[in-house]
Amino acid sequence: MPVPRTLSLLKPCGVFFLLLMFVVSCSHQIVAEDQDSILLRNRGSRTIHTLLVKPCTKPYEEFAEMARDIKPGSTQLIMLYPGCFDADALDKNGELMATQYKLRVPPQLRWEVH
Repeated sequence: MPVPRTLSLLKPCGVFFLLLMFVVSCSHQIVAEDQDSILLRNRGSRTIHTLLVKPCTKPYEEFAEMARDIKPGSTQLIMLYPGCFDADALDKNGELMATQYKLRVPPQLRWEVH
């Protein structure tokens, strides 16, 4: 059975198109970068009333509240600043329960407060 003339003309174009799609898909890579985060688990008997976090390069006055009321036994994922950071976990009276200073994290860190 003879091949219609239009199909025979499309074969070279189809091969070229497939080759072009392969080259284009190989040259572009999507890089997904995970944001730094901390998985905070409260293993203590008191509620973590406030979690304060700041970049290492900032003064003490620039701590920002990143989480509130983390109950005993619960876990919370908190997105962080990239690079180095300082963190303080405070109870409802403002007493320091736990602290992390000059900490550099991989994309995710687990911090267990007892």
